[in-house]
Amino acid sequence: QHLPWVPQFDHPVTLRQLAANASGMRDHLEVVILSGAGLYGTSSRQDARDIVSRQDALNFTPDEAMLYSNTGFFLLGDIIEKVTGQTYNQVLRERITGPLGMNDTFLLERDNMAVPRLASHYTKQPEGWFSLGWGFPFGGEGAMVSTLDDMIRWMANLNAPTVGTPEMHARMATPSVFANGVDSAYGLGLIADVYRGRRCVGHGGSVAGGKSESVRFVDDGLAVV
Repeated sequence: QHLPWVPQFDHPVTLRQLAANASGMRDHLEVVILSGAGLYGTSSRQDARDIVSRQDALNFTPDEAMLYSNTGFFLLGDIIEKVTGQTYNQVLRERITGPLGMNDTFLLERDNMAVPRLASHYTKQPEGWFSLGWGFPFGGEGAMVSTLDDMIRWMANLNAPTVGTPEMHARMATPSVFANGVDSAYGLGLIADVYRGRRCVGHGGSVAGGKSESVRFVDDGLAVV
């Protein structure tokens, strides 16, 4: 319906399944690695679309399993841009970061871009430490950058929403249920877990030379970034 170039598989894939990593869609970054091209070679968003368009099957029937797939969030980002007629960053600024005053939070399209207040990240190589960037531009599947001050604003919004609603945030943090009745740990873009007996919700990520983690202990008024 939204992206005609995506193959028509035996089982239709829904937006919810994309957000829940329950779609069965193959991860286009894994395809790049398996092809031997590697993540540091220069490529474009269209190259990623071409990879997705050439897939002839899903990894599994939707809602039967959970497999983290960057393709799902890549497609969701493309859909947001197509439906709104704006870039991902424009939508983010208009609907979320702008109203919350999160002026240092945006999607960094390439992870080797230099922007104010962004910490540099380095990767250990046999010859020493290097600043390496993956060779492709990011969309909805990653590369959000922020500052601690902005993240404090975001965590406060999750506790008492002015952007979004409590029901929306609760739905994102509610684990999906597989077709066989078993709960997944993954909600809609968020992971729900228990750490040392305390309920927590969050997500992590990584790029070349950098890792991140953001977790909120929902019963304790505590967030760790």
